Amino acid sequence: MILSILLSLKLIGLGMIHFNWVIGGKFGFSESLPTKKNGERVLNTEKN
Repeated sequence: MILSILLSLKLIGLGMIHFNWVIGGKFGFSESLPTKKNGERVLNTEKN
C-alpha cells in the first residue's frame, strides 16, 4: 500500500514536469538534454 502511494506520487511529479515543458516552462529542461564530456549539447533546441 505504501509502495504504491510512493510510486504514484513519483509518477505524478514526473508528469507535472512534463506538463510544465508542454506549456513552455524551462524547469529542469537543460539538465534533461544530453551533453558531451566537454559540456557541448548534443541536441540544440529552441527553448534554450
